[in-house]
This record gives sequence, C-alpha cells and structure tokens, in this order.
Amino acid sequence: MDERNGLFALGAWLGAVRDRLRAGRPPSPGCTRGRSSKRWAMAIETHFKSFGVQWLAYSRGLDDPRFEPVALLDEYITEIHALARGKFFEEELWSELLTVVPAPLPLPVAHDLVDRNIEVTSLGHRYEHQAVLWRVADQVIEAVYNLAILRYENEHDGPDRLEEIFYQFPYWLEIGQILAERDAGTAEKLDWLVARMKEHSLHTDRTRRQQFWNPEFRERMLTGEGTQ
Repeated sequence: MDERNGLFALGAWLGAVRDRLRAGRPPSPGCTRGRSSKRWAMAIETHFKSFGVQWLAYSRGLDDPRFEPVALLDEYITEIHALARGKFFEEELWSELLTVVPAPLPLPVAHDLVDRNIEVTSLGHRYEHQAVLWRVADQVIEAVYNLAILRYENEHDGPDRLEEIFYQFPYWLEIGQILAERDAGTAEKLDWLVARMKEHSLHTDRTRRQQFWNPEFRERMLTGEGTQ
C-alpha cells in the first residue's frame, strides 16, 4: 500500500471511529471497560485493518486531486479528541492513535493532551509542533532531540534558536552528534554546528559515529572550514 492509499485507509478508519463516538459507543467493537490494555489495543488494531482494507477495496476516487488526506485527518482527529475527552477509553485510544496518525497533531489537541498528562512520552517521541516539544522536553529527552532536529533542518529558525536548546539542556554533545547526521536547513546553521562541535573538540573523536555524519558536516569538521 503506497503512502497516499495508506492515508486514505487511515482516514477511513478514523471516520469510522468518529462515527462510533458520535453514536455514544466506544471507538471499536472490542473496547469495553475493564479489558486489559493489550486486548484493547488488539481490538483497535483489528478494527483498523479490517475497516481500512475494506474501504480501500470498495471506495472510488482515490486519485481525486481535490481530496487532501492530511487536512481531512486533522478534522477527524480534532473531533475524535473532543468526543473522547474524559471517557474511560481516552488514554488507551490515544496510545494507539499516536502510533498511526501522522505528526504533528493539531496544536490545540496536543496542548490539551499535555495539560492532562495523556501520552506525554509518546508525544515527545514524535515530530510535534515545536511549542509542544518544548513543553515536554524536561520530561522526555527525545523531545529535546526532535526539537533540535526540527530547528536545524528547517529554513526558518536561525542559529539562535539552536543556541537556546544547546545550552538549556545538559546533553549538548548528544544533541550535536544527532544534528551532525542531518542536513542543515541553511549554511549558517551548518557553520554554527561545526563551530560549536569544534569548540568542544569533537573533531578529535574517532568513534564509529563519524561514519554517520552528514558529508558536508564531515568535510568541514575535518578541515579548517566552518569555524566562527
């Protein structure tokens, strides 16, 4: 199944979940109060696979350019969030949703989950909006890494936004090593990273991590270029 059809299948399943919630029922037929989390997850997964495959088999218009799957997913997720809020199955539902829905979640939804301490660790492991990752960074180290990656790879955040992360958290070396394997959004940020890592003598490190360095970063680290 290609990515586009996968999004259609996911959208179909979310639509089915939304319709069940609208009718006052749990999100999938096997979800009842008191079931173990594992059996609960299996029930959701079974419902997802059976409904998604069935929808793909009989639906029309998969190539309709007027349909934007991700925008529709956001609408479904926003309504599902409102309908499931405070229900006995809410936490288990989000535990499963966050394994399949694309990041980032609609910002109000993500903030509300953080406010109520629902699946905070899972959110930190995803490329959520920067504001959300910043909120959970003190609790989830992967949120720091993902926040740094987002700021390093995009074209809009400057080096000052990386400085904020680099010196706010104690594991700057791990952050630098992760960014060294990524493509910088601008030459300015690449120069910034090279300078910071040379400042901490990372260029003398001969560990196996060097083989994963981004080629441009490696070249500048092992030469005199990129210092500030």
